[in-house]
Amino acid sequence: MLGEKLAQCGIEVVSGMARGIDTCAHRGALKIGGDTLAVLGNGVDVIYPPENSKLYHDIVGRGAVLSELPLEQVLNPDTFPEGTVLSAGFP
Repeated sequence: MLGEKLAQCGIEVVSGMARGIDTCAHRGALKIGGDTLAVLGNGVDVIYPPENSKLYHDIVGRGAVLSELPLEQVLNPDTFPEGTVLSAGFP
């Protein structure tokens, strides 16, 4: 609901497309036609988590997906900024 409410106020949702709250925030914004931006900890051609494939393509169609990392860069702890808290279940 938070993603929806932010988008209703004209605020672009920016998140990491990870499982959980990131996924919900992006979906909420997209649900009402709002803007959303996914900032990835891997290359833009790598969809992670794989179950977010549809979400990834929906974001590309309505918002943007970006990364500072090169193509084909897979997700790993070294690709996150120092101080970032990683959730349990990291690959």
